[in-house]
Amino acid sequence: MAARSRSFQAPALAPSHSIGGVVPAWLEARLGSSTLRILDVRGDEPSEAASGPRLRAAGNVELRAFAHLGGPPGWKTTRERHPERRGPPRAYLHGHIPGAASLDVRAALFDDAGEVITAPELAMVMSSLGVGDEHTVVFVDDGRPEAALAGAWALARYGHRDVHVLEGGFARWVGEGRWVSRQQVRHAPASFTARVLS
Repeated sequence: MAARSRSFQAPALAPSHSIGGVVPAWLEARLGSSTLRILDVRGDEPSEAASGPRLRAAGNVELRAFAHLGGPPGWKTTRERHPERRGPPRAYLHGHIPGAASLDVRAALFDDAGEVITAPELAMVMSSLGVGDEHTVVFVDDGRPEAALAGAWALARYGHRDVHVLEGGFARWVGEGRWVSRQQVRHAPASFTARVLS
């Protein structure tokens, strides 16, 4: 396995690498598109009430709060990789946006010290999920955007320009009465290029 960078300093994201927020209507209109990849980053933790800031618009976020690479403030420096868990979390299995694939951002995109994985590792993860250079990527969380924003930041950090977070997350999607699927999604491998930005 490639060595992990421990002294990496994240560059400021240029405006072309800002992360956009999309609303459920925008996403629903694009379901089934061959150039869309939806990544469901919900875990098994119980969600709080679906009100207040959970439905706050994500807007265009540059994620300077994650520039230290320690992940969201609530994440511990060390973490469990859930070795006993097989497959997607219960939240995903109980229902998700049609076409969404499950992704554990913490385990897949950050190392044990909470730092973003290397470019080759990120390229392998995304390629195995069927995310390629040509795809629009939308991260979906449970309404608390820490994991979605961290995942979107990691992709933008390595040069993927078409990255979004669903505003209000899955809670808003369901709250607006949109269709939910229980079919597990696995896309064919794709070619993802992770670029080290200077």
